[in-house]
Amino acid sequence: MQNRLSAFAKTMLYVLLTGGVIIVLLPIFWTVITACKKPGEGLKWNFWPQTTIVSEWRSLSAQTVVKEADAPDATVRYHDRVQFRIQGSKGVEVELEKGARLALSGPDGQGYFAGNWQVPPGMGEIRYRVWQMRTFAEATAEIYTLQNFKSVLYNRDFPFARFFLNSLIVATVSAFLTVILCTMGGYVFAKKKFFLKDTLFLILLSSMMVPGMIFMIPQFTIVSHLGWMNSYQGMIVPHLANIFGLFLLKQHITTIPDSLFEAARIDGANELQVLRIIVFPLSLPVTTTLFLLTFVGQWSNFLWQLIVNTADSPFRTLPVGLALFKGQYNIDWELLMAGACFSIIPIAILFLCAQRFFIAGLTQGAVKE
Repeated sequence: MQNRLSAFAKTMLYVLLTGGVIIVLLPIFWTVITACKKPGEGLKWNFWPQTTIVSEWRSLSAQTVVKEADAPDATVRYHDRVQFRIQGSKGVEVELEKGARLALSGPDGQGYFAGNWQVPPGMGEIRYRVWQMRTFAEATAEIYTLQNFKSVLYNRDFPFARFFLNSLIVATVSAFLTVILCTMGGYVFAKKKFFLKDTLFLILLSSMMVPGMIFMIPQFTIVSHLGWMNSYQGMIVPHLANIFGLFLLKQHITTIPDSLFEAARIDGANELQVLRIIVFPLSLPVTTTLFLLTFVGQWSNFLWQLIVNTADSPFRTLPVGLALFKGQYNIDWELLMAGACFSIIPIAILFLCAQRFFIAGLTQGAVKE
């Protein structure tokens, strides 16, 4: 009985985890699918290609009777019959309102399917609808296309390569400098003794409770006075002060035994050598985690990068550039999602390459030995 309960609990856990994964990945699936749709199809609830198309009900009244010589190249009604002539690719059937179905033969050299239906005597209006069959490839081509990705890459009004490079530079440099500064600051607060060390650290931690928007106006004023508008330093420098990273590294470096630092000093190592030989190697999982978090934050940063760049700035980043697809009266959802797909690629590659360090950094100190 206990084994059955254990198996049931494990099964329910897997079901819940699978459902959670689907919910988390659903926005990514929606982004990719929308990016592959043709213009105008992005917001339509139409994902699976339909191999059968059913038309609306059509009518042929008694007044549409024509002579044989006047028959056009389409569906027409004569006195005693209806000649169906409908263009298609794979197969065409006609469903009459009375329930009868007529399979048309073809296609002919012009791609038409044809067939005749005998009209019962005295019958007035004839109502019918057309069932058109097509291949799965044809149905897919009607909804999906890869042209959106080409339009994003080669759009003259959207220099994607430049936006992508700017985002890569800003995110990488910001993450690298943040890791360096937080590691050195964490080392000082963890292993050095100086006046009001704990008080200063508490003051820095308390600043995390202040909303980031409060700092935006002073930061913009400083950047403007320094002449850093439309520049890399204007986007990078104001966000290097990462108190969370300082706290993260300080807590980790505190766990490193003091005997290692004492042995290094006995061997004549200076502070830079201590950082290079002891602190950075032993803090690699934590610094990798901080690098990833900072990189993702700066890669997706929109508001600040929009503020410090004018409309004609060559330093605009990808999040700012993607906003170009949003017009005053309409939004090119398909192109917008295609650009968003490109913006996901660096983050996915970075996480896949560093996931081992990322997971180790998140679980650092979780197990007590």
